[in-house]
Amino acid sequence: MNTGSFDAALSQRTERLVGRCGGAINELISERILGGPGRPAGDYARRLAERGRLVIHSRVLPGGRNLITLARKAARDHGLPEDRAVMPRENALDDLVARLVFCYLSLDQKRRYPLEPGEAASLLGAKLPNNVAHVLTDESGEPMLLRLYRCTSSTPARVVTTLRSYIADAARKWRTWLTDGDYGFAVLCPTDAARRSVDAAVRRSALLDEARIFVFEAPDGEHLNSYLRRRKKLLRGQAQ
Repeated sequence: MNTGSFDAALSQRTERLVGRCGGAINELISERILGGPGRPAGDYARRLAERGRLVIHSRVLPGGRNLITLARKAARDHGLPEDRAVMPRENALDDLVARLVFCYLSLDQKRRYPLEPGEAASLLGAKLPNNVAHVLTDESGEPMLLRLYRCTSSTPARVVTTLRSYIADAARKWRTWLTDGDYGFAVLCPTDAARRSVDAAVRRSALLDEARIFVFEAPDGEHLNSYLRRRKKLLRGQAQ
């Protein structure tokens, strides 16, 4: 693909993707928009930034990595709140990084579809807080809705306690979704070691009898670079 020329349709696709996700990194644009790993996403994003469609927040992630968000005018053009043009801070930034990896850059190479709060609310028939993230996925071979829970605790037992409260809340509000297996929970852990510990704790508990729970590695900003290096190596090995 020639990324040196301007493609309006490609720009629109990029803006929709960045807007829905709340932000992007170069690897996401390379793989999702430009056709594969290693494509020159940095140069492409800079051209859209020069046109006033994207904003590049330079070196805001560990390791000097950039974060890309929509420009305010692009957010308005797509009917999105203008806070999509604001770089998230601290916990919100780690939430974004984990969500991007889980939906688009996972080790299992599955694609999950992040939902706007209003979209998830329409499916469930109930209003949801804006800070509760859901995705559409087919983890079990059938479409289902997953609530995301980024694990910030180093204590697996505390994660189990939090999950228990989420399940109880879901059972009160949309029990049929839960009992039919159409609604579940995705626990996003910053490292593979944390994933193994949390997964073991969940399996020891009785929670899997009450809801579908999946435990994944999805790094925060601190662990993003090492994760992407490992993922790159894995993809190269699969291509050989």
